[in-house]
Amino acid sequence: MTTLTASSTDLRADRSQSVDYAQQAYQILRFAFVVAPIAAGADKFLHLLVNWDQYLAPMVNRMLGGHGHEFMLAVGAIEIVAGLGVAFKPRILPMSSPPGSWASFAIFSPFRAISMSLYEMSG
Repeated sequence: MTTLTASSTDLRADRSQSVDYAQQAYQILRFAFVVAPIAAGADKFLHLLVNWDQYLAPMVNRMLGGHGHEFMLAVGAIEIVAGLGVAFKPRILPMSSPPGSWASFAIFSPFRAISMSLYEMSG
């Protein structure tokens, strides 16, 4: 019967490797949380990828007095600011803020509103 033992240097190497993986995952997520809101926000102004106004529920457009396009521009500006905030002040904005912070809400809200609009249009 053989027993497996690990030396302390092997354990330290394993820990440092797992820290490297955690750091890589953090960097990938941070990059995504910077690029995605900035790209989506900029596209609300440029309409290169999609016409975002079509995803606004007609009911919401009526509630806004027919100013749905201006609302989507405001949403785009908020997304750009949130993405830049994650890039330059990650300790203040969502990457390490507690759940429910204003920045997390600002980034999440447009996606929730679009999904609710799509659900309403499908029914």
